[in-house]
Amino acid sequence: MAQSALPQVEAQDPGTQVKQSIWIDESQQLDFESARTQNFKSFNALERLAIGDTVVWLRLHIDQVDAAAGPLFLHLLPVHLGDVTLYTPASSGLWHQRTVAPQDFIAMTSMGAVRQGDDFYLRINSRHNAAVLAFVGSKDELARHERKMAVAMTVFATLSLLFLFVMVWRSVRKFSWMSLLVCVLLVSSQIQIWTGMGYAITVLGLPVPWSMALASSNIIANIAIAGGILIIFSTLIFPRQRWLRWIWVWPVLQMGIGVYAIFEPSEASNGSMLLWRLGTLALTAFLLLAAAREPSSLSEKSTRVTFVVLLLVMVMTVFVSWQSVGILGEASRALTSDLFLKNIFSRFTMLLVIIGLASWFYERLQLGQFQAVQSALKVSQENLDLESKRLERQRQFTAMLAHELKNPLAVSHLALSGIKARMGQDEPLLARSAAIEQSLQEIDAIIERCSEIDGFEQGQLPMSIVSFTLNDLMAAIKASNPNERIYFLVQGISGDAVLLSDMHYLKIIFSNLLTNALKYSPPDTLVELAVQARLGNGQAAMVEFCVSNEVGEAGTPSPDLAFERFYRAESARNLSGAGLGLWLSQALAHALGSEVVMQIDPKKISFTLVLTTQ
Repeated sequence: MAQSALPQVEAQDPGTQVKQSIWIDESQQLDFESARTQNFKSFNALERLAIGDTVVWLRLHIDQVDAAAGPLFLHLLPVHLGDVTLYTPASSGLWHQRTVAPQDFIAMTSMGAVRQGDDFYLRINSRHNAAVLAFVGSKDELARHERKMAVAMTVFATLSLLFLFVMVWRSVRKFSWMSLLVCVLLVSSQIQIWTGMGYAITVLGLPVPWSMALASSNIIANIAIAGGILIIFSTLIFPRQRWLRWIWVWPVLQMGIGVYAIFEPSEASNGSMLLWRLGTLALTAFLLLAAAREPSSLSEKSTRVTFVVLLLVMVMTVFVSWQSVGILGEASRALTSDLFLKNIFSRFTMLLVIIGLASWFYERLQLGQFQAVQSALKVSQENLDLESKRLERQRQFTAMLAHELKNPLAVSHLALSGIKARMGQDEPLLARSAAIEQSLQEIDAIIERCSEIDGFEQGQLPMSIVSFTLNDLMAAIKASNPNERIYFLVQGISGDAVLLSDMHYLKIIFSNLLTNALKYSPPDTLVELAVQARLGNGQAAMVEFCVSNEVGEAGTPSPDLAFERFYRAESARNLSGAGLGLWLSQALAHALGSEVVMQIDPKKISFTLVLTTQ
């Protein structure tokens, strides 16, 4: 009973236990004896240290060793540490110095017979900022460590390939920059692990210099890709804030620094970390500013959730990136194989979880925005249908009104003709009847103009491009405009010249221009339609039509407003008209690929249209 009351003591692990401490010689000039006397400090071996372009002294103190296990071995990572020198204790207080090549510390470097309490030193001259991972143990212990590492890397590589296959399939099915960046990030992360752990050298046969050159560049590339993913989310949440696209300068600069890291890895690594810290701060501020300027973008639930998660990620990134990295307090845990594998597993799992969540949020965000666009399109379609129905009713009303007005006008014309026939030579009555006839003609012209405009805008006046001669066009214009004040002048071009255009459009254009000229010119003057040959660009044969008249009492229209719909000069308000003739002429000319050009002289105004001949 007394024995059962005693506390149970678990058996201690007889394996090797090593306490690691570090000292950084930034001058790179201290010898071994001087370095031994420095104040070494514990550090977190799992954190990347700012050791580029410095000399790092790593002390390994043997706290526990199994004498029966035989000599100890060293496994040092990552492969891009650079020049490494191992100092091991010898007899009579002397030290044995040995240079360790990357191929040696990737595998197992023998440390010889070791006693408990011994110290070993590693002098590391690195061009890269890196974590210093030193595993010490017997041959069996390191063999178990290697097996665990091989199994873990196989699992990670398999999971990465599965994720990569899914993302590639999604990118092929429906391409997006998000899927592309995730694919690149998965590949880049695997490259980082395989080069850092040495598998790219031992398994794939990658030359050591290549692996060392890729190390810092690959890490910076991962940072740039992560920044690109954050920016994609930002621009997707606030699509109307186009100024956010300028933040793409941030990952582009990171990629440029990644290229520079091939030549100066330490400077590039420090610059990349500074740019990452500033970039995350700037992006956090820009997100808040965009939310303040465009709160309507956060109306959807998926958008709000994505914005909050993105903001939390940015705040956490800012907090973590500004924490001190490198030398820590004495309470840092010693590096063990299991601790290292747990760290790798947690980081890799976190990477896959973040990628999965990012893809899920991206899809939800796109789905929410797609549904919002669909809803907006549905509303727009309904409004368009209503507008189409309204325009159709308006067209039917215009056609009905024109038809109904034409009938009484025709009756009025007939009645007026009968009255004139019985009137004789009574000049006052003849003048009055002429004024009535002129008014009826003007009303008929306004109705005709409105009908033409309605037909043109409603697509009821389709264009028909055909070939015809100049004589055919001039005959049609003369038939539509029989007024004796109009005279036609054709010079420098044959009447058999062939034009390729729409004769009906041209007849409407010139009828409007001639009617306008007759109305606003002095009543006792002539209106001229001059036709002449003209050389265009590339010496192509062209024909120029020019309608000109003298300026009447109404004056000249404003050059800036003459072709506006419903425009009429103030001095022309006492004359009948709707201000539609010039607008319709210009609209038809533009439809034909030409333009009516107005020229104003002190006493003359002209309108010119140029067409190409075949």
